[in-house]
Amino acid sequence: MHNKLLLLCLGSLITVSLIAVDAMAGNYGCPATGKVTQLVKSGHDGVDIANKSMPVVGAARAGVVCDIRDYGQKGYGKMVTLKHEDTKAKVIRYTRYAYLKRHSLRKNDQLKVGNNVGQMGCTGHCVPKGAVHLHWEVRKTEWGTTYAIGLPLNKDVNRGLSVSVRD
Repeated sequence: MHNKLLLLCLGSLITVSLIAVDAMAGNYGCPATGKVTQLVKSGHDGVDIANKSMPVVGAARAGVVCDIRDYGQKGYGKMVTLKHEDTKAKVIRYTRYAYLKRHSLRKNDQLKVGNNVGQMGCTGHCVPKGAVHLHWEVRKTEWGTTYAIGLPLNKDVNRGLSVSVRD
């Protein structure tokens, strides 16, 4: 099955066909409602979704909370990482949700798709300052390689959207 995916390639937005590489690089739910303001590119490992109304952020895929950090005024600010395991395919992937205003999660909490991860915010080194948004990453390892996330730049997205993810 071929899907259409938008990627940022050498500064240009292009459309390519993709065949899912593995069971976990496929479709994820869009975690928030807002406007896509930044894509995965060199020096930026995730997708930014902005929304001044500070909506609730939902889990893009069922998983377990494996890391919660508060970097204060630096880095990702308040950040939650979920671990997604496909035992049949023996594959583990991670999603990271950063710049959250708040969350009420604890390590090892189990979340279903769409469950509340936290509230969109602008904590940490949020640029531009005061620009409420979610920084969202899909990773092969907790601190390793990031997947490209197929969301259209400068378009409004919502939590009901299915998102293509690939190497």
